[in-house]
Amino acid sequence: MKRLKSFTLIELLIVIAILAILAALLLPALQKAKQTAQSAFCKNNLRQMSVGAHGYVNDNQDWLMPSNTLEDHKAWFSLIQIYIPQKAWKKSNKCPSDETPQTNGSYGYSRSLGCWMLANSPAYGNYYKKSSHLLLPSKAIQIADGKTQDGMIILGGIQYSPITNEYMQLNFPAGAHNIWHRHGNNRANLLFIAGNVASEQHGMTEWMCTIPQRKLWFRGTTKY
Repeated sequence: MKRLKSFTLIELLIVIAILAILAALLLPALQKAKQTAQSAFCKNNLRQMSVGAHGYVNDNQDWLMPSNTLEDHKAWFSLIQIYIPQKAWKKSNKCPSDETPQTNGSYGYSRSLGCWMLANSPAYGNYYKKSSHLLLPSKAIQIADGKTQDGMIILGGIQYSPITNEYMQLNFPAGAHNIWHRHGNNRANLLFIAGNVASEQHGMTEWMCTIPQRKLWFRGTTKY
């Protein structure tokens, strides 16, 4: 009867080394695949929100959904839930790449579409607007990946207040810092008023945030 040949210690070490090399080669690919899947899920969330946002427009004489209302100070995530079933909202308001989502979700809403931050004071002239008066609806950011962690953000040696998901100020040069680029290759997912969704790096979001308002809107489009 022949004796089975056993592995020597050297052979066993070689096998372990080969497995370690294969794991090192595969892990980055698996991580990238995970990031791609999470980003795709996040984009689907934004598309679901777009359906709700357009529902609001149809029911409110073409006025865009504001980040919060003048009359009763309701936030956008309360307004949009009228058009998105509760179960669907619980799924769509959390980005899988956001490790610390707030109670009301992972996304921020552009306050340039209408914001009343204080009971008796408008927010920097960012009054309500109509969708029909948009010049570039595919370039006007409506909802984006939002910063949801506590504390200050420090970017390029400059401190920024953390984003709340009630509103984000986008229409000024530092506005891109209010968007959280949490996906692979330092990208953020953005929903535009036209309903298109894009994944952009910081440089592109910064450019989008500095598009002059006169290029996005006709004059005389505000309410209040």
